[in-house]
Amino acid sequence: MFKKASIQTKRFFHYFDKEKIINDNAELQRGRTLFVKFNPTPTALGKLKLLFKKFNPISFVPTSNPLPGQITRANSKECLCFIEVENESCARLAVKELHGVNFNNSNLTVDFSKTARVRKSILIIKNLPRKYTTGRLHSLFKPLEPIKSFIPSRNLKKKTNFGFGYVELKKSAIATAIRSFNGLVIVESDIKYKIEVKEFDRSL
Repeated sequence: MFKKASIQTKRFFHYFDKEKIINDNAELQRGRTLFVKFNPTPTALGKLKLLFKKFNPISFVPTSNPLPGQITRANSKECLCFIEVENESCARLAVKELHGVNFNNSNLTVDFSKTARVRKSILIIKNLPRKYTTGRLHSLFKPLEPIKSFIPSRNLKKKTNFGFGYVELKKSAIATAIRSFNGLVIVESDIKYKIEVKEFDRSL
C-alpha cells in the first residue's frame, strides 16, 4: 500500500519540479512583476485588485500580512505586495498610471520588482481523515491561494487515503499557512482529527 502512495507522490513531485523549471525560466524575463506599497486596511487588497484589473493581473502576493483579505496588523503602517501582470507593456502602463495616486489616504507606490521570481514550496499535512479528498484540502487552504493540492489514494473504490497530503503554495505564504492551520481540528463522522502542517523537506 505504501508503495502505491510513494508512486503517486513521485508523480506529484515530478510535475512540481517540471513546472518549477518552466516558471523559473519564464520569470527570469523580468519586467512584468510589480512591487506595490500601500496603507493596510481590511478591504485594501480587494480594492487593489479592482484598481489593477485593467492591467490583466495574474497573481497577487502580499508579503507582510497574515491572510489575503485580512490585512489588519496593529503596528503595521504599510503593506507590501507583488503583483504579476500579463506582460511588460501592462506593467509599464500600471506604473505610469498608478504610481503616486491616492489610495487609502496615502500615495500608492508602484514600481518594477527587483526580482520577478515567485518562490514556491510544499507543505505536508498529516493526520487527515481517511475519506478527506484533494478538493476539500484545496478548499481548506483557499485563503492562501494554493497552486496545487494532492492526497494519495489508498483505495479508489472506497475513496480512502493514507491520512496525509500535500499543498503547493507560494513561498511567502508558507509561514502563515503553518501558523494558521497547524493543530487545526477537523471533525469527520464525530471523530476529531488534529492535523499537523509543516514544510516538506525533500532532502530527508
